[in-house]
Amino acid sequence: TLVDIAVIRLPRISNFTDLSVLEQIGQVSVRYVDSVRDLHHPDMIVLPGSKNTMADLKWMRENGLEALIKKKAQDTIVFGICGGYQMLGQVIYDPHHTESDFPETAGLGLLPVRTTFADWKQTYQVQALCRPFPFMGETLEARDLTGYEIHMGQTVVDSGASEPFVVCQRSGKDCSLTAGTARKDGLVFGTYIHGLFDNDQF
Repeated sequence: TLVDIAVIRLPRISNFTDLSVLEQIGQVSVRYVDSVRDLHHPDMIVLPGSKNTMADLKWMRENGLEALIKKKAQDTIVFGICGGYQMLGQVIYDPHHTESDFPETAGLGLLPVRTTFADWKQTYQVQALCRPFPFMGETLEARDLTGYEIHMGQTVVDSGASEPFVVCQRSGKDCSLTAGTARKDGLVFGTYIHGLFDNDQF
């Protein structure tokens, strides 16, 4: 195996198909991990989508995976998709108690974003692009990306952050909306766009 990808098997994991294409690539190992003991030393850690972000974040906090991922993020790629992206931020607010009895919970603090849950779900087919950002000594950049969004959260990016993922069209209507954030060193990044890996250029 040349590339080892560890996907956190959240209790309420959703959108398994996000990583299906990576499982078909030779010399790439995609492992699903639910304990500190099994994480080892992957090249990339993926926090996938979740049917209940706050509950799954609490689960990671209690079993030690949160602390270990934060430590690994010093020199290991960490990528969050949708709920996983929300978890990587500073805080998640839940004023309508959409997912929790608590009005807010701290995130992993690895990205400068803050998420607030609405009481309605956004679902869109999207066209998007990835603006250049540093990645493994190279520059990651891609245009004409297709995918979809399905989430309750609205995420605000703090000023000065890198915002490489941009949605250009939602369900056929032109727009220009931030749909993901990257840490300045490119090691930690996240997005709301599902299906990114199905785009060959990405």
